[in-house]
Amino acid sequence: MKHLSIDFSRVIGPVKQMNGINCGPLTRNFHDDARPWFKEARIPFSHLHDCENPYGSGEFVDVDSIFKVFKCDPDDPECYNFRLTDEYLKAITECGTGILYRLGCAIDFQYHIHTVPPKDYLKWAKIVEHIILHYNYGWADGLHLNIRDWEIWSEPDTKNIWYGEWEEFFAFYKVVVTYLKNRFPDLHFGGSDIANIEGGFLRSFLEYMTKDGSHVPYDFCTYQCYMKEPDDCVKRAEYARDILHEFGYDDTEIVCSEWNYVQNWQNMPESFRLIKKEHGAAFCAALMCTMQNSPANRAAYYVAHPKSSWCGLFSKGTSMVNGGGAIAEREKPYYAFKAYGDIAAQKDRVEASIEEGNVYVLAAAGEKKTVMLANYKDEGAVLEKIRLNFSDPETVFEVFRTDKRNTEACIGRVKSGDVLSMPKDSIVLLKEI
Repeated sequence: MKHLSIDFSRVIGPVKQMNGINCGPLTRNFHDDARPWFKEARIPFSHLHDCENPYGSGEFVDVDSIFKVFKCDPDDPECYNFRLTDEYLKAITECGTGILYRLGCAIDFQYHIHTVPPKDYLKWAKIVEHIILHYNYGWADGLHLNIRDWEIWSEPDTKNIWYGEWEEFFAFYKVVVTYLKNRFPDLHFGGSDIANIEGGFLRSFLEYMTKDGSHVPYDFCTYQCYMKEPDDCVKRAEYARDILHEFGYDDTEIVCSEWNYVQNWQNMPESFRLIKKEHGAAFCAALMCTMQNSPANRAAYYVAHPKSSWCGLFSKGTSMVNGGGAIAEREKPYYAFKAYGDIAAQKDRVEASIEEGNVYVLAAAGEKKTVMLANYKDEGAVLEKIRLNFSDPETVFEVFRTDKRNTEACIGRVKSGDVLSMPKDSIVLLKEI
């Protein structure tokens, strides 16, 4: 039997935004609609990477989708294609969800049409300047979305999105961020969705940014994490923190900009099957809980497209809405995000401890005391019995459980001193009555 101790009077910091999501709630050319579920789960931010890829390639978010002909004049509003991206971003913000805007292009394994380095780095920066002007300051019949975070490119450490050398990217980043930071000093610029944070790229990047005594702006560091053990994501954030500290970037925010479950890269069909099941749900809850203890500030699950094999949260819906689209169906992993939204709404994280092993916990206090637990282990997880020890012995909690047989089912009530049962691959949410 394990023992869970929670002191609801001891606040240890805010609940971090580990429940972001890649892409927005309206996908597949606005056909699949997850807006009700973004709102219900209180998704805090959307990382705009692979938006509508491949369903709307050439029309959404990417710099080459908005400014299609590079030789055109970046000061001419007629050279920009904002219409569908406007609608895409408005659908995100109407859910109360913020935006981390990835400036760059979609992945391209074969033809590298848009993944080659831009011919003119400064001109590319000026194009981005006008994209920012459109979305934050209303330029060219634009919007006023107050987007703070702008990510420069994606995966420059691979050839799939940056079809050039590392040194070329370093020079590109320096030109672009210097121009944009001078133009918009209150906005944040960083990047760059590093595929392998421990592969040497970050160190080489920071060596370039600090050579000759310089200190090029780097407001946030974004990295990916696809794995089967949640603690591996923590280790990568710790690695990033150590390298950033070494080069004097202690104020740089650390963001896990893509994460999901991968059991084995050589057998992805099995990983894709588990992603959508209770195993994937427990993994999501476990990762969001344990990342609270990491140096990372935020994280974003990959991805929100119901048609994508990577999407465990939603499947294609059948309930039609205006315009011929359909409300996305919620799958079990979605309820990890909904439970986390309940935790985050309380704002103050409180001290919680349990023996090391396969049970993860996160507790918060605010308007209501709330606790989330996950029983997750990639192999060998078993039913866990947990003795509860709370600082408020008389507080009663309703118990909601998601597992193989249940989906957010209310299975009873507990208080301090009781024993809670958690099947393997399960999530439990305790909500103060």
